[in-house]
Amino acid sequence: MAGGTIYFDVAGKAQVKIDWWSTSNGSSANSSNVNCAMYMRRYDGYTTTGTFSGTLEIGGNFVSVSKHETWNGDWKWIGSYNNCTIYHDSNGTKSIWIGASISNTGTSLAGTWSGGQWCTLDTIPRYLAFTGHSTRARTINSISINWSTDSARDWTQYSLNGGAWTDAYDTLSGTNSGYYTISNLNPNTTYTVKTRCRRTDSGLWTESSTLTVTTYDIAKISSASNFNLGDSVNVGITNPGSVTATLEIKVNDTKIKEQNLSTGTNTITFTDTELDNMYKQFKNTNTITVSYTLTSNNNSNWKNSKTVTCTLTGNQKTIKINMQNEWKRGKIWKNENGTWKRAVIWINVQDTWKRGI
Repeated sequence: MAGGTIYFDVAGKAQVKIDWWSTSNGSSANSSNVNCAMYMRRYDGYTTTGTFSGTLEIGGNFVSVSKHETWNGDWKWIGSYNNCTIYHDSNGTKSIWIGASISNTGTSLAGTWSGGQWCTLDTIPRYLAFTGHSTRARTINSISINWSTDSARDWTQYSLNGGAWTDAYDTLSGTNSGYYTISNLNPNTTYTVKTRCRRTDSGLWTESSTLTVTTYDIAKISSASNFNLGDSVNVGITNPGSVTATLEIKVNDTKIKEQNLSTGTNTITFTDTELDNMYKQFKNTNTITVSYTLTSNNNSNWKNSKTVTCTLTGNQKTIKINMQNEWKRGKIWKNENGTWKRAVIWINVQDTWKRGI
């Protein structure tokens, strides 16, 4: 609480003093209440009776004072000015003129007197204001937030989904702007984020408005059709977060192929070795179930799967055989009356014929 005492000499015979004090009304009001009390005494050893009247001034505001008294060496109260509201400058500071003027009757102090002094009130701490608060970037498991303020700050924190305030460890582009990143989030999840900054000079915190941000979804298989053994296949994927999307193709527990895919439709071809491995899975059936598993950023928790059917139609390859300068595909080929035909081995197992591989 700012305050003090102002002393004045009157005609070499008396002293006037003004006690003043102020109380802040806070940052929102940006004002203080200032109070003054005015006193006088004779210091020349004489005692007289008379009236002093005049005004007290606080920052251009005036109040009348008057006192009839027997004046001697003791301080005698003349008048007061209470709860004068003074508005501070935009930066919270304020200096004002505090003074008085008096005239006297019957005190042997002929004439009038006036005086005053500039007095500095306590600076009202200021809150900063956010001039920017927006989403900078997002991934499938993180979000970055831009912030900027109208004055310097020395500390930044964020609150996620209304939780506790957490130090942001932001990257600064100045004392009043920067950004921070929140990691270890879940894909395709909506979060609310608030930022608060502490103003450097006042130490006061200001909270931003609330941002709503949704992380990107993981890469997913959008299309995959059944196919015949030996054919190339098309696999479509969505990948809003532009992550590394790795497709694993398996039949039962046997891994057939693995490759990274691009957003959109991908054409996948199989090598002879991969076709051989797939062919072996048919055993005594003409169809097998093929599992596609798409993994985002090699994270085992971010998988998306789909199954398709692969059919053995009789003309797929497991090896290539040159027949009369023509490469043909098959497991076993035989020549019947000048025509090459693919053969399959059949085995009798307990009176049941089964196709062998």
